[in-house]
Amino acid sequence: MALVLTEVDDGVATVTLNHPEVRNAVSLDMNHELDAAFDNLEADESVGAVVLTGTPPAFSAGANLDELLAATNPKSLSSIYAGFLRVAHTPLPTVAAVNGPAVGAGMNFALACDVIVAGSKAMFESRFLQIASTPAAATPGGCATSATARQPWPWCYSGSGSMASRPPTSGWPGSAWTTMAS
Repeated sequence: MALVLTEVDDGVATVTLNHPEVRNAVSLDMNHELDAAFDNLEADESVGAVVLTGTPPAFSAGANLDELLAATNPKSLSSIYAGFLRVAHTPLPTVAAVNGPAVGAGMNFALACDVIVAGSKAMFESRFLQIASTPAAATPGGCATSATARQPWPWCYSGSGSMASRPPTSGWPGSAWTTMAS
């Protein structure tokens, strides 16, 4: 089974994280497939933008915890986070279509995109504090900034989640938050 699905329609690529049995948890294998998918999309001159989403029921449940716990040095840890860093560094415009929970490293995938579109079932949870980690260790520029506006997201450090129907009332980069019906 492919862990990353890619489809191009009318210049827009849809990249789907595809391991629903584990709620699209980010694994090393998924990162390798994601890297190859973005290499192919960037080489395709017909592609003008990328939409990143997850196979329901989740956008992404975060890092594969077995692989995360086995990461004993900075190089192995950076391999786990290579997927969303690859998304953050693509020259193509990116949109995160968050259709369910985006947890931990899964939230980082959304943050790595230029724009976040959150469906009614979207939920954002950092979870870094619950596993004795820091958001800055994982995200491009740190969890406390959005990939688009570089404004603080105060809930990243609080450990509390945010439902799509109730965006935080302060510190939220409004240009990067859109709510849509699912």
